[in-house]
Amino acid sequence: MLGVLAIIGVLSVGGIAGYSKAMLAYKSNIQRNLLSELLHAMIEIKPKLGTNLAEVQNITYLVDSLGYLPEGTTYENNTIYDKSGNRYEIHKYNTDVSKHYVMEIYFEANQDSELSRESVEFCHNIVWATKPIAQYIKMIDYNRNEDDNATVYTLFSTDDLMSATLNDIQTKCRLMAKDGGLAHFSIHLWP
Repeated sequence: MLGVLAIIGVLSVGGIAGYSKAMLAYKSNIQRNLLSELLHAMIEIKPKLGTNLAEVQNITYLVDSLGYLPEGTTYENNTIYDKSGNRYEIHKYNTDVSKHYVMEIYFEANQDSELSRESVEFCHNIVWATKPIAQYIKMIDYNRNEDDNATVYTLFSTDDLMSATLNDIQTKCRLMAKDGGLAHFSIHLWP
Protein backbone atom coordinates (compact mmCIF):
# COMPACT_ATOMS: atom_id res chain seq x y z
CA MET A 1 0.00 0.00 0.00
CA LEU A 2 2.79 2.43 0.88
CA GLY A 3 4.57 1.49 -2.33
CA VAL A 4 1.51 2.45 -4.38
CA LEU A 5 1.26 5.78 -2.55
CA ALA A 6 4.96 6.42 -3.14
CA ILE A 7 4.57 5.74 -6.86
CA ILE A 8 1.55 8.05 -7.04
CA GLY A 9 3.51 10.75 -5.22
CA VAL A 10 6.47 10.48 -7.60
CA LEU A 11 4.18 10.57 -10.64
CA SER A 12 2.36 13.62 -9.24
CA VAL A 13 5.59 15.53 -8.69
CA GLY A 14 6.76 14.57 -12.19
CA GLY A 15 3.43 15.64 -13.66
CA ILE A 16 3.57 19.03 -11.95
CA ALA A 17 7.14 19.60 -13.15
CA GLY A 18 6.16 18.60 -16.68
CA TYR A 19 3.16 20.92 -16.60
CA SER A 20 5.32 23.83 -15.39
CA LYS A 21 7.82 23.24 -18.19
CA ALA A 22 5.03 23.01 -20.79
CA MET A 23 3.47 26.27 -19.55
CA LEU A 24 6.85 28.04 -19.71
CA ALA A 25 7.28 26.82 -23.32
CA TYR A 26 3.74 27.97 -24.19
CA LYS A 27 4.27 31.44 -22.68
CA SER A 28 7.66 31.62 -24.35
CA ASN A 29 6.15 30.99 -27.82
CA ILE A 30 3.51 33.68 -27.25
CA GLN A 31 6.20 36.09 -26.05
CA ARG A 32 8.45 35.41 -29.05
CA ASN A 33 5.55 36.01 -31.47
CA LEU A 34 4.66 39.26 -29.69
CA LEU A 35 8.25 40.50 -29.90
CA SER A 36 8.41 39.60 -33.60
CA GLU A 37 5.17 41.49 -34.28
CA LEU A 38 6.39 44.60 -32.44
CA LEU A 39 9.75 44.54 -34.22
CA HIS A 40 8.10 44.22 -37.62
CA ALA A 41 5.76 47.08 -36.69
CA MET A 42 8.79 49.23 -35.85
CA ILE A 43 10.39 48.41 -39.20
CA GLU A 44 7.18 49.30 -41.06
CA ILE A 45 6.62 52.53 -39.09
CA LYS A 46 10.18 53.87 -39.55
CA PRO A 47 9.73 55.13 -43.16
CA LYS A 48 6.48 56.88 -42.21
CA LEU A 49 8.23 59.15 -39.71
CA GLY A 50 9.60 62.51 -40.72
CA THR A 51 13.02 63.76 -39.79
CA ASN A 52 11.80 66.76 -37.82
CA LEU A 53 10.79 64.91 -34.66
CA ALA A 54 12.04 66.02 -31.26
CA GLU A 55 15.43 64.73 -30.12
CA VAL A 56 13.84 61.93 -28.10
CA GLN A 57 10.23 61.03 -28.64
CA ASN A 58 8.03 58.21 -27.39
CA ILE A 59 6.36 56.84 -30.53
CA THR A 60 4.62 53.88 -28.93
CA TYR A 61 1.25 55.47 -29.70
CA LEU A 62 1.91 54.87 -33.42
CA VAL A 63 1.82 51.10 -32.91
CA ASP A 64 -1.70 51.48 -31.56
CA SER A 65 -2.99 54.21 -33.89
CA LEU A 66 -1.66 52.53 -37.07
CA GLY A 67 -3.19 49.18 -36.11
CA TYR A 68 0.01 47.28 -35.28
CA LEU A 69 -0.90 46.44 -31.68
CA PRO A 70 -0.35 42.67 -31.27
CA GLU A 71 -3.24 40.50 -30.12
CA GLY A 72 -3.29 39.97 -26.37
CA THR A 73 -1.68 43.32 -25.56
CA THR A 74 -3.13 46.56 -24.29
CA TYR A 75 -2.06 50.13 -24.88
CA GLU A 76 -2.23 52.73 -22.13
CA ASN A 77 -0.31 55.98 -21.46
CA ASN A 78 2.29 55.51 -24.21
CA THR A 79 3.05 51.96 -23.06
CA ILE A 80 2.12 48.54 -24.39
CA TYR A 81 1.44 45.81 -21.80
CA ASP A 82 1.36 42.09 -22.43
CA LYS A 83 -0.72 39.60 -20.42
CA SER A 84 2.18 39.02 -18.02
CA GLY A 85 2.45 42.73 -17.20
CA ASN A 86 5.67 43.31 -19.12
CA ARG A 87 5.95 46.85 -20.48
CA TYR A 88 7.06 47.86 -23.97
CA GLU A 89 7.89 51.41 -25.07
CA ILE A 90 9.21 52.56 -28.45
CA HIS A 91 11.32 55.69 -28.76
CA LYS A 92 12.93 57.53 -31.62
CA TYR A 93 16.26 59.24 -30.97
CA ASN A 94 17.13 62.03 -33.37
CA THR A 95 20.26 63.69 -32.02
CA ASP A 96 23.50 64.83 -33.61
CA VAL A 97 25.30 61.99 -31.87
CA SER A 98 22.83 59.19 -32.52
CA LYS A 99 19.85 58.51 -34.75
CA HIS A 100 18.05 55.25 -34.04
CA TYR A 101 14.88 53.62 -32.74
CA VAL A 102 14.70 51.79 -29.46
CA MET A 103 12.16 49.32 -28.10
CA GLU A 104 12.48 49.35 -24.32
CA ILE A 105 11.19 46.25 -22.57
CA TYR A 106 10.69 46.02 -18.84
CA PHE A 107 10.39 42.41 -17.76
CA GLU A 108 9.68 41.68 -14.12
CA ALA A 109 9.81 38.23 -12.60
CA ASN A 110 7.67 37.22 -9.65
CA GLN A 111 9.06 38.74 -6.46
CA ASP A 112 9.44 35.34 -4.80
CA SER A 113 11.25 33.64 -7.66
CA GLU A 114 14.78 34.11 -8.77
CA LEU A 115 14.77 35.98 -12.03
CA SER A 116 16.98 33.45 -13.76
CA ARG A 117 14.62 30.94 -15.40
CA GLU A 118 12.01 33.40 -16.66
CA SER A 119 14.43 36.16 -17.63
CA VAL A 120 16.81 33.77 -19.39
CA GLU A 121 13.85 32.56 -21.44
CA PHE A 122 12.79 36.15 -22.11
CA CYS A 123 16.35 37.05 -23.15
CA HIS A 124 16.38 34.02 -25.50
CA ASN A 125 13.08 35.18 -26.99
CA ILE A 126 14.45 38.66 -27.64
CA VAL A 127 17.48 37.24 -29.41
CA TRP A 128 15.51 34.67 -31.44
CA ALA A 129 12.95 37.34 -32.45
CA THR A 130 15.72 39.70 -33.63
CA LYS A 131 18.06 37.19 -35.24
CA PRO A 132 16.05 36.83 -38.52
CA ILE A 133 16.06 40.63 -38.93
CA ALA A 134 19.60 41.21 -37.63
CA GLN A 135 20.39 43.62 -40.47
CA TYR A 136 17.90 46.07 -38.90
CA ILE A 137 19.24 45.66 -35.36
CA LYS A 138 21.97 47.99 -34.12
CA MET A 139 22.31 46.28 -30.72
CA ILE A 140 20.51 44.58 -27.86
CA ASP A 141 21.26 45.98 -24.40
CA TYR A 142 20.56 44.83 -20.90
CA ASN A 143 20.24 47.61 -18.32
CA ARG A 144 20.98 46.96 -14.67
CA ASN A 145 20.38 49.32 -11.78
CA GLU A 146 22.69 49.08 -8.78
CA ASP A 147 22.50 51.60 -5.94
CA ASP A 148 20.67 54.14 -8.13
CA ASN A 149 23.34 53.83 -10.85
CA ALA A 150 22.31 52.41 -14.20
CA THR A 151 24.79 50.23 -16.04
CA VAL A 152 24.19 49.20 -19.64
CA TYR A 153 25.62 45.97 -21.04
CA THR A 154 25.51 45.23 -24.75
CA LEU A 155 24.36 41.65 -25.20
CA PHE A 156 24.64 41.59 -29.00
CA SER A 157 25.59 43.99 -31.78
CA THR A 158 24.53 43.49 -35.41
CA ASP A 159 27.48 41.27 -36.33
CA ASP A 160 27.34 39.32 -33.06
CA LEU A 161 23.63 38.72 -33.56
CA MET A 162 24.07 37.46 -37.12
CA SER A 163 26.69 34.91 -36.09
CA ALA A 164 25.32 34.04 -32.62
CA THR A 165 25.12 30.33 -31.88
CA LEU A 166 22.79 28.73 -29.38
CA ASN A 167 25.72 28.45 -26.97
CA ASP A 168 26.53 32.19 -27.36
CA ILE A 169 22.92 33.11 -26.64
CA GLN A 170 22.66 30.84 -23.60
CA THR A 171 25.96 32.08 -22.16
CA LYS A 172 25.11 35.78 -22.45
CA CYS A 173 21.53 35.34 -21.25
CA ARG A 174 22.64 33.29 -18.21
CA LEU A 175 25.17 35.93 -17.19
CA MET A 176 22.48 38.61 -17.33
CA ALA A 177 20.04 36.57 -15.24
CA LYS A 178 22.10 36.45 -12.05
CA ASP A 179 20.93 39.90 -11.02
CA GLY A 180 17.31 39.18 -10.06
CA GLY A 181 14.43 41.66 -9.90
CA LEU A 182 13.64 43.83 -12.89
CA ALA A 183 15.20 43.07 -16.26
CA HIS A 184 15.26 46.05 -18.61
CA PHE A 185 16.17 45.27 -22.20
CA SER A 186 16.60 47.68 -25.10
CA ILE A 187 16.49 46.67 -28.75
CA HIS A 188 18.08 49.38 -30.92
CA LEU A 189 17.17 49.56 -34.61
CA TRP A 190 19.21 51.37 -37.24
CA PRO A 191 17.61 54.59 -38.55
